[in-house]
Amino acid sequence: MGAGAAGIRGIPFTPAKQRNNAAALRLAAEEAMTSRLPFDCAVRVDLPVEFSIPSSWSRKKQTAAMRCEMRPGKRPDLSNIAKQIEDAFNTVIFRDDTLIVEYGLLRKVYSHQPKLVVTVRPA
Repeated sequence: MGAGAAGIRGIPFTPAKQRNNAAALRLAAEEAMTSRLPFDCAVRVDLPVEFSIPSSWSRKKQTAAMRCEMRPGKRPDLSNIAKQIEDAFNTVIFRDDTLIVEYGLLRKVYSHQPKLVVTVRPA
């Protein structure tokens, strides 16, 4: 059997860290929706991802990062973050992730406070 995302006998395997991230995202989505029903229409998703600025960097480099003169070209990939959001929000924020018809803001930047803010609205 070749390498890839499959485990023994072709059974899909998701690493524990990824499962934990997905569970945390899903829980946050459930809390945000409270008793509201998921979107059942085409939606737009905005996904700005903010990474912490390494404290080991010089003040000059940290300032450049805050001004977006430097961007976090590191893991995780932006497309992987988007896919994990789609999967975690499926049936909670939107009826199905096929309803995502547009990504507006999709970017990785540095910030003093790392965070992930997801906005979903009708397209």
